[in-house]
Amino acid sequence: MRIALYDKKTFEIQSIRTIKTENKDLFYNKYSLQYGIQTEIDEFAICGDIINVETASGFNPAIKERGVYSINIEEDYSGNIVFRRISTGLGDLIMLLSSIQLMKQYAKNAKIYVLTLQAYVEILEHHPDIEKVLHENDSIPEGKIIELGDPCPSAKYESDNKNEYGEYSIIKNRTEIYAIASGLQWKHEIPKLYLIEEEIQAVKVTRPAIGIELKTAEKWRDYPNIKSLVKKLKKDYNIYVFDLKEQLKIGGIFNIIGQPLRKVLAYIANMDLMICPDSGLAHCAGALNTPLLGIMAPTDGLIRYGIYNDVTLMKIECDRYPCWYSPCKGFHEYQPCLKNIKVKHIMKEVKNIFGN
Repeated sequence: MRIALYDKKTFEIQSIRTIKTENKDLFYNKYSLQYGIQTEIDEFAICGDIINVETASGFNPAIKERGVYSINIEEDYSGNIVFRRISTGLGDLIMLLSSIQLMKQYAKNAKIYVLTLQAYVEILEHHPDIEKVLHENDSIPEGKIIELGDPCPSAKYESDNKNEYGEYSIIKNRTEIYAIASGLQWKHEIPKLYLIEEEIQAVKVTRPAIGIELKTAEKWRDYPNIKSLVKKLKKDYNIYVFDLKEQLKIGGIFNIIGQPLRKVLAYIANMDLMICPDSGLAHCAGALNTPLLGIMAPTDGLIRYGIYNDVTLMKIECDRYPCWYSPCKGFHEYQPCLKNIKVKHIMKEVKNIFGN
């Protein structure tokens, strides 16, 4: 197996080496390789921050400024394409679906696989553009592999757009970044999740039904007055509270706790409205075409969720908004921009959405 090794400071390829290994997956993880790249060197090349486009002509020069390179795939390619992202972050996996859908429109005869964490495999079931969803312990089919986890093109783009004062100038949605990093021409393509009718019918809800995400894995994204919001909304709506572990002990509501991902998706698909912070569940709602009310800061909700069809965002009153990953308080604290959103203002938006 031949790989190109390059200097990250000069971006020049330094040498070509042949490495023998019986375990391709171990080899891939250790050296962060991208399989199947067609270059003048060989069909294997190392994937890192940047490499010299003139030296490795198989990389897509259209994304030179993004700092991440991927393979060029011909329109008539009929082999296997594996989108690889073995990383946490459910929202990023869903945003990646936009690239998969665009790839299938482009290379219609290709078979597309997704390699992800085992916990996420079921979320992508029944997607018509995906041949099979693989997890990290599965063998990888031969073909072209597009690495979108290590390095992560969206993380690279966002870190590159941070100045010396810690301020971010992020203007691109991650669906666009992933598409470009996959060698695709970007166009507005909404990520989609799919449920079969039996899954949707198996979940019974009482309408009007509002789903509320209790909290994310990161406190700095959470709305601190969520319990007060639930108490107000339950007077007029049927409230379904989503969380991995915590049960909200408020009478007259439904707690969706620790359910399998497919069942969670079925509940979201049955909601008349989802209320979420910036989170994976918010992307699930968008990808299922469930109306979404976003309480989102310090990240920019419009950039993150503007691609979806039915999204309403609470107005953020803050001079620093969006400050992205440089929040006013620490990452383990509630943020002032979210604390300042009044429950009564959210109630008003909900009434506007329901038309009453």
